[in-house]
Amino acid sequence: IYEMRDKLLNKELAPRTIFNMETTLKGAFKDGEGVKFLVQDNPLRGLERMSKEELMGITGDLEDDEKADKKIEWFEPEEQKKLIETAKEYAEGKRSINYSVQRKKDLRPYLRIFLGLHTGMRSGEISALTWRKVDLENGSININRSVEYSKGDTIGKLKLPKSEKSTREIEITPRVIEELRKYKLWMQEKLLPLRADINKVPLIFSNDLGLAHRSQIRKIYDTIVRQAKLEHRSFHSLRHTHASNLIDAEIYPLAISRRLGHSSIAITMDIYSHFFDRKKKKMVSQLQEVENSIFYGT
Repeated sequence: IYEMRDKLLNKELAPRTIFNMETTLKGAFKDGEGVKFLVQDNPLRGLERMSKEELMGITGDLEDDEKADKKIEWFEPEEQKKLIETAKEYAEGKRSINYSVQRKKDLRPYLRIFLGLHTGMRSGEISALTWRKVDLENGSININRSVEYSKGDTIGKLKLPKSEKSTREIEITPRVIEELRKYKLWMQEKLLPLRADINKVPLIFSNDLGLAHRSQIRKIYDTIVRQAKLEHRSFHSLRHTHASNLIDAEIYPLAISRRLGHSSIAITMDIYSHFFDRKKKKMVSQLQEVENSIFYGT
């Protein structure tokens, strides 16, 4: 069992992801005890929970300090601008496949990246959105579903968010509303020949009007990052980037935690401690200016 954990870690899966997988499996085997097999035959009965150090990716090696700095990845402001511009060009067919075959217009890849950067929503939450959850008049998005792919990248399934706090309503800016309106018009044009009701179709949909295929999402996203000539970072990095932008804008931490759907503010402070520490340094500099102005007249 522990060898399996090590193999998954070697595949660069996040420790938290492996922890969630183990928790789900242990629960399933626990339900089968005394029904499908004897208690002593449960292969996961003796599996110990991952330690706090393991969950943080700390193995005891000297390289752990360097790994910790790379744990949270994000895009700097100039990189965000480049990523959005490239995604827009890709979606509008201005960029080719392998720089040889012209693409047809498809705004879905652009909208996914745009929403990731501007809302901090998880990839599965974006995939689960329907138009009924998007209020363009009042400028809000209701997040109460996610998509998981436990049965394969092409078999998405709706589920409840990962925690109670993940069910939330977030406010969106006029810019986000504008992009969503443009996307909705494009989507209606695509659905018109099919006579499909846009209010019953997932916001991000595959060619069969069903839920998006995870492998396809990743492949296109990776292509856009590569064409933008940026160092590769996962789609989840867009969520970290959004958090970084909020912290730089000096948004109250509790508001950030609620917007991201964390189960507690402690989780937010722990994950983004690096960003908050960066703001502390700025605060000290600003405090010095205040002191100089008030007490020393400089």
